[in-house]
Formats: sequence, C-alpha cells, structure tokens
Amino acid sequence: AVSALLYFWLGSPAVFTQKGAHPNIHDNAEQNENTGTDKRAEEIADLVKRLEERVKANPEDTKSWIFLAKGYQSMRHFQKAVAAYEKVLPHFEKDPDVISDYADALAVVHGGRIAGKALTMVEKALALDPKHVKALYLAGTAYYNQDNHTVAMTYWKRLLAILPADSQDAANIRGIVAETESKVSKTSQVSPSQDQKAKEN
Repeated sequence: AVSALLYFWLGSPAVFTQKGAHPNIHDNAEQNENTGTDKRAEEIADLVKRLEERVKANPEDTKSWIFLAKGYQSMRHFQKAVAAYEKVLPHFEKDPDVISDYADALAVVHGGRIAGKALTMVEKALALDPKHVKALYLAGTAYYNQDNHTVAMTYWKRLLAILPADSQDAANIRGIVAETESKVSKTSQVSPSQDQKAKEN
C-alpha cells in the first residue's frame, strides 16, 4: 500500500535536516542524505504521484493528505507541503507529529525562520507532548536564531535527556550546547568598563 511504503521512508521525523538549523547539524544531515539519494528520490516521487491521484479521487482521505505532505517535504517542495497540511490540519489538532512537521514546512517557506505561526505550532506540539523530539529541536533552533541562547539551551538539554546518549544526534546536540554555553559565557564576561561604555553609548 502507498501509505505503508511512504511511512517506511518518512515515519521518523527528519529532525536534523532543517535548513537554517545550527550549521553542524545541517552539515551532518546533508552528508547522510547523500547515501542512496537517487533511488530513494525515485521511489518517493512515484509514491507522491500515486498519493496525488488518491487525494484527487478522494479529497476526504485525511491520512493520504498527510503522507502526501510528508512526501512533498522529502522532495523539498515545501510550498506544496504547507498547502497539503492545511487541507486537513483541523483533523490533526491533537497530533504533535503532524503539527511539528507543518511548523517545519512553514519555517522553510519563510526563509528558515521559525517564528510567527511556525513557532506557535511548535509550542502547540510541545504542549501536547513536552518530550516531542522534533518540536524540542525546532524550539531550540527558533530561540537560538533570535539570539536567545539561554532559552535555546533549555530546549536542547531537554532533547538530550531523550536522545540515546551514544547516538550521533545526541553528539551533535552536545556540541551545540557546549558551543552555545561558551558564547553565553563570553557575553557575560563583559568588563565593568566595557559595560559602562556601552551604557554611555
């Protein structure tokens, strides 16, 4: 079945492939994506075509719309992904997976900025599931990109508590937390004279 095959490819959230994420994560994600890309792309394109035919024949098939949106995301057709999610989002108001994937697509459409509606969706996903891996990652990235590094680290540390300690994803996040902590420490080590000069200016 189309849905079963697409779930095999897309069932696990692609947490660390978001454009605009911390560069260490994005670089690693791109390296991982290069393996078997052509074959995977062909299979997903075929599945997406079949899903497009399915929802055209049966617009009320909400699950197929979601699988189609995920397929579009995998193909980096993010405008189409957003449109597909919005067709059926009211049916998935309590599904943090769908909500966080929608937020992810929205962010890419808006230049990688996890703000506005995208951030609202991330927060909604976390309200439904405070341990949602993708939502925690996106929330941390949102605040990191706003230069609110302390808040960003709280989300990433919550994520670290969930990820397998020996996984590459956890190693990536630990590196980012260490780098961010260093940045926060340097910022806080402004000398009194420098601080006074900044206030005078």
